[in-house]
Amino acid sequence: MDSVGGAKRSFNILRHLPALGFDIQLYVPLTILSHVVNKDALEKGTVDIVKDSLKKLESSGIVIPDYVYAYLEDRKYGKKITEKDEVECVRNFVSSCYEADMVYSPHENYENCHSALYLSQLLKLPLVVLMQLEPFNKKYNVFKYMPRDYRLSLFPVFLFHYYNSWKMDRKNKALYLRMLKAKNLLCLASVSQAPLIESGLDYLCSLYNVKTRIHENPVAADGLLTQLRSDVKGNDGVCYARLVPEKGIFELPYIWQRVNQAIPEAKLQIFGPFLSRRTKKAFLKIVNKLNLQKNVSYNGFVSEENLRRNVATSKVFVYPTHSDAFPLSILESIFVGTSIVTYDIPAIKEIYSDLTNVHAVKEFDINAMANQIIHIIKMSDTEYRLENNNPRVNSFLQPRSSWENVARAEANLLLNILGENAGSRKQPTSLRKDII
Repeated sequence: MDSVGGAKRSFNILRHLPALGFDIQLYVPLTILSHVVNKDALEKGTVDIVKDSLKKLESSGIVIPDYVYAYLEDRKYGKKITEKDEVECVRNFVSSCYEADMVYSPHENYENCHSALYLSQLLKLPLVVLMQLEPFNKKYNVFKYMPRDYRLSLFPVFLFHYYNSWKMDRKNKALYLRMLKAKNLLCLASVSQAPLIESGLDYLCSLYNVKTRIHENPVAADGLLTQLRSDVKGNDGVCYARLVPEKGIFELPYIWQRVNQAIPEAKLQIFGPFLSRRTKKAFLKIVNKLNLQKNVSYNGFVSEENLRRNVATSKVFVYPTHSDAFPLSILESIFVGTSIVTYDIPAIKEIYSDLTNVHAVKEFDINAMANQIIHIIKMSDTEYRLENNNPRVNSFLQPRSSWENVARAEANLLLNILGENAGSRKQPTSLRKDII
C-alpha cells in the first residue's frame, strides 16, 4: 500500500471496520494487481509491501480471495489485463462470496468503480462510492499550470499530460454517467464538498435523483506525530506530493526564487514521485535555468519515517496545490508543528480556513505565496510556537488523531445510508468492499 494518499486512507479505515461489526470480503481489480506487479519490476519490494498490507488486513478479519495472492506470486511482468479478464475475475469472485448488504468502493478511481458497478449489478445489491478526489473535471485545462517563461519549451510536456488526463476524464465521466443511470447507485459520498463541485457531480446527482453525503470526519493522522514536534527547525521549506502540474510543481522554482531574493540562504526540499520522466526533466531544467541547484533539492520517494522527520524539522510546508479534496499532507504537517502555505482552493477554504498555521493565498499568486513563506521563516520562535500550538489548532486535531475515529464515522455513514434506503430494515451485518 502507498504510504500517502487514498490508498493509505483506505487501508487504515478497512482494518478497523471488522472490530465495528462489519464482515468484509475484499475484491481487488486485476488492473490494480497488474500495476503493483509492473511497479515491482522497477522498484523491487513493491509486491512484498502490498502482500504485507494484505496480511495485516486479513489478520483484522477481512476475507482476502485466493486469486489476489496467486496473482502477486506469479509476478507476470508486462501482462496486459483485458476487459474480458476483469469480467471473468469478477464472475469467479461472485460465485464464491457470501451474502452481503451492499457493494462499497471507498475510492473514486476508474478501476475500483468499474468493478464495483459490475459486482453490484451481478449481485443485485445497492452501490455506494466514496470520493476522495474529483473523478473528472467540469472544465479541465492543464495548460493554466504552465509557467509563462517556459511555455514554448514545456508545451510538449503539458500536451502529453493533458492528452492522458483528458482521456482519463472522458473515461471516468462515461463510467459515472453509467453509475448514475443504474438503478442501484444508492449514494455518492465525499470527503468534502470539493469533489462534487469541481466535477459537477452535485448537479448530476440531483438530476438523476442520487443522494450525496459529506463524510463528517474523513481523515486522520497518527496522534503520536505530535511527539515529532521540534523547536529546532534546521530546514527552511519542504514540499511533498505527487509531482504533477496540478500540485503546482512548476510554480515551486519561481516561488523559491522570490524567497531567495529576500533570504539567499533559504533552502527547499522536495519529496515524492514524478509520474512521468518528461515532468521531472522539465522541472529540473527550470531549477537549473534559475540557478537554484544549491537552494532547491529533489530527494525522491523516501520512507514515511524519514519524510515525517523532514517535515517536522522544517519551518514551512510549501503546498501550491490546485487539486485536492482533504489534503492529508497538510493535516500531518499540523500534527508535527510545521506551518503551511498553500492556495485558497475550495477544499482548503472548506476545511482549514479557521486555523492560524494554515496560510492560504490567492491561487496562482506566487508573489503572495513567496511573501508568506518569507514571513514565516523570519517569524520569532515565540510567535511561531503560538501559531502552531493553541486551543483552536489543538481542538481541530483532537478528533483527527485516530483512524479508529474515522472508521467509526465511516461505519455510521454507511449504516445511515443503508437505513435511509431500507426504512425500518435491520441494520446490516456485512459489507462487500471494493478497494485498492
